[in-house]
Amino acid sequence: MGDDPCECFFSHTGMMQRLLRMLQEAQDACTDGECTDGVLDGADAGGVGTATVVAAWMAFAAGLYLLRPNTMRAQPAAATEKPRDTDGGGPGPEPPAPTA
Repeated sequence: MGDDPCECFFSHTGMMQRLLRMLQEAQDACTDGECTDGVLDGADAGGVGTATVVAAWMAFAAGLYLLRPNTMRAQPAAATEKPRDTDGGGPGPEPPAPTA
């Protein structure tokens, strides 16, 4: 029952009651020789498949990536470089000597 999303909200007793109800409904549709309704054939009737959920998450992630703010985007190389010394490149003036 690992693929049941309701197991987080219902107790084990409730799950057992639902299982018994499903088995009773299946007994009404099936006989010893054949099962005409297809309840117990293992097919997921109307459920959302794993591939659909993965595709939805991928679309959601792509949307968030495209709509990210400008501060999270890559900056051009000129904006990320350190500022350069433009006054001639030499060392600055000597600091004043301490007075005694």
